[in-house]
Amino acid sequence: MGKTWGKDIWEIKSRFQKGITVAEGVKGLLKGKKKYYSRLNELRNELFNFLKIHKEVRKILEIGPGPDATNAKFFYDKGFFWDLVDCSPNTLKLAKEKLNERKINYFEQDMIDLKLPQKYDLIFCLRTFLHVPQHLSLRVMNNFNKHLKKGGYLVIDFHIKGRLTLKKWLWKGVYYLAHKIKTKFSGKDFYVTCGEYTTDELADIFDRAGFDLIQKKYFWVLQKK
Repeated sequence: MGKTWGKDIWEIKSRFQKGITVAEGVKGLLKGKKKYYSRLNELRNELFNFLKIHKEVRKILEIGPGPDATNAKFFYDKGFFWDLVDCSPNTLKLAKEKLNERKINYFEQDMIDLKLPQKYDLIFCLRTFLHVPQHLSLRVMNNFNKHLKKGGYLVIDFHIKGRLTLKKWLWKGVYYLAHKIKTKFSGKDFYVTCGEYTTDELADIFDRAGFDLIQKKYFWVLQKK
């Protein structure tokens, strides 16, 4: 097995997979495109409602937009300044094609080593942070803090560790089998890091990285202290 995080794996995924399979892999295929896009629209609408309340937020950075860049298109057309970061040059190329002539900045960087020339009102990082190796999680959260203006927001999600129920055990079995079948027929193994955290671990990370938790519903909203 090769490296499971960073540019090495995501550039390969971007070149050999499309849309939902880059973002969700086998999980997305098993659950179906309809459910995936329904959930994506639900999250996008919830963020839009948040932004309507917090009118001071205008400049937004999205981490890991995916090749379809659907969030960037939606929010840019609503009048927000929206920049994109991804470690895969092919993903950024495809995103740029989807976004046409929209005036968006594209940064080819890994969030582990994030260093941009400006700060933002909000950083948007959904379905992306879980792919950070857990030993580098605090480093990434500190990077996010450095790229936010005072009082800025981080919209993010996490995989929470939980008790292994029969349903979860069966799901893991189905996922593993589907991954093996896909790998056999495609000849490509796109296994990526997927970290899980307890709520206590996250609370400690938030505190060390200089964030306050202000919302935990459809996604987590943290505010820079």
